[in-house]
Amino acid sequence: MGQQFYTADGVKLSAPQKGINIVKNMMSDGSVTTTKVLVK
Repeated sequence: MGQQFYTADGVKLSAPQKGINIVKNMMSDGSVTTTKVLVK
């Protein structure tokens, strides 16, 4: 349904940036998952 991106220190981003990003995925059933992504 949607994604939000954050830096490791919690600052919200409009798109992933180089380094460690936290991706918050919102599913259509209302559940939320978070993952850490390393962008080189």
